[in-house]
Amino acid sequence: METRFNSDMARSFGSREMVSTSMETEQKPQGIKPYDAEKAEEPRAEDMDAMVEDIREMARMFEHELQFRIEEDLDRPVVEVKDAQNDEVIRQIPSEEMVELARNMERIRGILFDESA
Repeated sequence: METRFNSDMARSFGSREMVSTSMETEQKPQGIKPYDAEKAEEPRAEDMDAMVEDIREMARMFEHELQFRIEEDLDRPVVEVKDAQNDEVIRQIPSEEMVELARNMERIRGILFDESA
C-alpha cells in the first residue's frame, strides 16, 4: 500500500500542534535531572584524585600516560597524553598554541584594564 502526502498533510507536518503533541507523549527517563552549573557543587579533592587516577588507568590500557598540571600564570589545567613506551608527547589539551593565546589575551587584558588603577 502506497501513502501519498497531500497539501493538507504537508502543512500539518510542520505545525506546532503536531510537534507539541509528540513532545507531550514522549517519555523522559526517570531520575535524570538537567545539569545546572549554578547549583553544582565544587568537587572534593579526594573525588578529583580518584577521577584522575581512573582516567590514568584507562589511558594505560591504550599504552598511554596522562600528565596533569596547572599552568601557574593562567591558573588553568593542562593535560599531556604521552606514549608510555618512549615518553613522547602525543597530544596536549589544550594545545600549546591555545595556552600561548590565553597568555597573550591575559597580557592584553592587563594593558587595556590596568589592574593597579
